[in-house]
Amino acid sequence: MVKIQACILSLMLASGAALAQEGDKAPENDPAQAEQAETQQSNANGDGMSQEQANKEAQTKENQTEGAEDKSAKDASAEQQSADSTASGDMFMTKQTEDQIRSDQLVGSNIVNASDDKIGSISDLIMNQDGQVVGIVVGVGGFLGMGEKQVALSWDAVEITTAEDEASYQVKTSIEKKDLDNAEPYKTEEKQQQEQQEQKQKEEQQQRTEDPKEK
Repeated sequence: MVKIQACILSLMLASGAALAQEGDKAPENDPAQAEQAETQQSNANGDGMSQEQANKEAQTKENQTEGAEDKSAKDASAEQQSADSTASGDMFMTKQTEDQIRSDQLVGSNIVNASDDKIGSISDLIMNQDGQVVGIVVGVGGFLGMGEKQVALSWDAVEITTAEDEASYQVKTSIEKKDLDNAEPYKTEEKQQQEQQEQKQKEEQQQRTEDPKEK
């Protein structure tokens, strides 16, 4: 009897051990758990790719920002060169910039032809009411300033170049000296008014001569 009970107990213990072993292995072979683990791994990888993409996008935006800042800095530098010469709301100019030429740097300068032969010298500049230079007045002919004729050239007909000493300027033109000598003199507004007044006086004098009653 005791032997039978012992055998039954052994069978029960063996069966329990087998069931426990199968219970331990079941989670490893559970398809649902395996799929869940794979999904979690995939999500983890996805999060990694998203973070990498985010880093790339952040770097791209940073590069674009730096490029925009560099462009803005260059634009500001170009504007600063011109802006440095002005102050107090563009009412005052504080210094000459590289793209500016003073009138005294041109007046008195030589004007040369295509062969670099001097054909005259600049005596004045002509500007419009907008402040733009539209022409130059050139003194030609004469001797020691006597008998010199003033001829005006359009600004489009000349080109400003640096003189040999690089400290002053000269003006080059395709017009030859003979053309300047034969050109009609330039008359300033004052000269025109003077000539009109002289003409009026001449006509009045002639009228009085022809009609003695007016004397």
